[in-house]
Amino acid sequence: MEYDEDVLSFQGKQKTALETFEKREQTLKGLEDALRQKDEELNGEKGILQQLKVELEEREAAIAVREEQLTLLSAFAQIEDANQTLKRLEDIYSCSLLADEIIQQYLNELASVPALPDEDGSTIDQNTSKGKGKGKSLPEDEVMSWREGGSARRDWLERE
Repeated sequence: MEYDEDVLSFQGKQKTALETFEKREQTLKGLEDALRQKDEELNGEKGILQQLKVELEEREAAIAVREEQLTLLSAFAQIEDANQTLKRLEDIYSCSLLADEIIQQYLNELASVPALPDEDGSTIDQNTSKGKGKGKSLPEDEVMSWREGGSARRDWLERE
């Protein structure tokens, strides 16, 4: 009987050990499943991160191109500003001979402008500035005095 009791005790312990083993095996399977699921989630997130990395690299390249374009545009604008400044300075500080030439061109253009008709269709006499309207054109004497050899032109040249 003692032998039977030992066998029964052993069988009870064996049964308890098997139940514990099965519970632990189920727990491990659950943990394995959870681990696989986490692994799949991480792989999915890894793919997303790789896509984001590619997008960021493309954006970075586009930004680099834009920065280069802005640098070129800035340099071009500085050159244009310098050219415009030089042009203004050349216009302002032209030699007196050039100024005389420009004045002569303006006077020639002014002298060649025909009389403008008044509102009623009559023309204004440039020599007398008489007409029906209020004449604002220069008299011929003033235009002539600025031409080559004219008195106003001689005075201008003497001042220099």
